[in-house]
Amino acid sequence: MLMADQLQPQDGPAMTATEVHARMALIRQLLGPVYGRLQAEFLQPLVQRCFGLSYRSGALGAAPESIAGQVMSIRYVSPMARAQRLEDVSAMDGYETVLITQTAVDPEAMDGYDWDEARRERAQLMGVPAKLLRDEDDIAALRAKRAEANRIEQQQQMGQQAQASMIDAAAKQMAAA
Repeated sequence: MLMADQLQPQDGPAMTATEVHARMALIRQLLGPVYGRLQAEFLQPLVQRCFGLSYRSGALGAAPESIAGQVMSIRYVSPMARAQRLEDVSAMDGYETVLITQTAVDPEAMDGYDWDEARRERAQLMGVPAKLLRDEDDIAALRAKRAEANRIEQQQQMGQQAQASMIDAAAKQMAAA
């Protein structure tokens, strides 16, 4: 509420997408520290305390074996938390653009960047549900299937080219005879 005057909509003509993006960045800069402090000093301890009390009282039941004994972390999904994660997505986009540009000069520029991991990280930062993403084994199987299909297609093209060359050679021999 202390920053309500900073967040009022602009009067005048409709803003362009660039103006909206710049305004949202300004809002994130203004609210980010406040939100971060609120999260670190209030929400995190409160959620941990409530979870701990509920768990120790038995209200949550026994922990599944897959997470028993592990340190839990809290992931916030509020609009502000999503906006902060989108800054990382923008940074990734900018770096990938630089890599693509550098590849024209140095084809090895792409070697240091893990595109598969970047796609997974981007999906997580953007809040894409995990059930929509293929796991690494499925991706490997899909790529192997695609590579096999490409290999078969290349063999067929080579066979057609060889057949065409043989027909041309036979036609030339007949014309010479």
